[in-house]
Amino acid sequence: MKLNLQELRRLYPEEIWQEFSEKDLKQRESTIRRYSNQTAQNNADLNCWCLNTFRAWVKENLGDSITVLPSEADLPTIWDVVNGTAITIGKTRLVLIPDEATDTETLTVPQEWVDIPDWVADYYLAIQVNIDAGWMCVWGFTSHRTLKDKGNYDPIYRTYSLERDHVITDLDVLWLAHEMGLEEKAKVDPLKFLSQSSAKDLLVRLSKPSPYSPRLDVSFQEWGALLASNEWRNRLYEMRKENASGNLKQFIAQNYALVKNGWEDIQAFFSPEKTQMQLDYSLRNITEVSNSSLHWQGKFIYLKKEFKEITVLLKVAFIKEADGRVGVKVQIHPGSEETYLPANLRLALLFNSEVLKSVTSGKSSLYIELSYFKCQLGTQFCIEIALETSSHVEEFCISLESNHD
Repeated sequence: MKLNLQELRRLYPEEIWQEFSEKDLKQRESTIRRYSNQTAQNNADLNCWCLNTFRAWVKENLGDSITVLPSEADLPTIWDVVNGTAITIGKTRLVLIPDEATDTETLTVPQEWVDIPDWVADYYLAIQVNIDAGWMCVWGFTSHRTLKDKGNYDPIYRTYSLERDHVITDLDVLWLAHEMGLEEKAKVDPLKFLSQSSAKDLLVRLSKPSPYSPRLDVSFQEWGALLASNEWRNRLYEMRKENASGNLKQFIAQNYALVKNGWEDIQAFFSPEKTQMQLDYSLRNITEVSNSSLHWQGKFIYLKKEFKEITVLLKVAFIKEADGRVGVKVQIHPGSEETYLPANLRLALLFNSEVLKSVTSGKSSLYIELSYFKCQLGTQFCIEIALETSSHVEEFCISLESNHD
């Protein structure tokens, strides 16, 4: 049973419930197209809703104003690669951590906010955001000291997680601590020195087009030192945007194969026998492209389910249509070690953040696919693969290389 905002407020009076406003919507719209990929845009949307709505609540209920750190203008440089927003109310530093998850059992904070000395906050607010319903809920908070002492550190995703039992849900405690000026920061180790030459090498490496944040592509010491510098962080943001506007596009050559690191011809993923079995199985019921030659490209996608990593294979094929459009086939197959897909895996086609098509796996699905669709040259779209609270987005642009007719 879905509850409305008034019912939720009555059931959980200690939590902060706030509706989005028309002003929030207009401010959100002004951030569109300022980011290097769709994942970053989605993250910025989430944080923008959260910041503007929390700011309005603070002004209305506390009579205070907030200061954004390092500044409002610098927010895109952070949201492009990391979830979260740092603010101050008076002398108290807070980090807002928004999440679209439907449950509120865990607060998960990116390591950047916990272990970069200049980014450390006094307190971290757990915020559930429901964009479709138009509200957000601040359901708890914790201190930096508690995160360091009791948080579970995940070295793969570089996050600190705290179970709800260790999160304080009575927000009056936070405002009391704010008034008393309590010191709640634990000691953190300094980051290693990053030379100018090392920073430039990292910028070149990390600015390459990708549909995700490069935060896990280098050691945390290097990444943290790069982000801690306003100059280098801003340069990384500008370089990623510049590259996204050109090289990130998934060019389709005359054979309509993807040209991008991470994508390979489908034969690279299977033995010859299994490849033929996969292709034969995939071609069933594709009557609309029966006269075309499908050239499949594949890429492994990694998702997190509970405490283990799930690997699936994303397959894409492009077909030149007689009317000049490009037909697209999209499938998801199990990883090389699995026979079936995990149940409830969702494959979706997104256009301007709207879901146009989607399909979900069953308990024994060998593969799932989107229905065949056609695009005009220049069309941009995204493919999302999601499992529980983990998701991955791939961006595509239907465009011919300049040296092809």
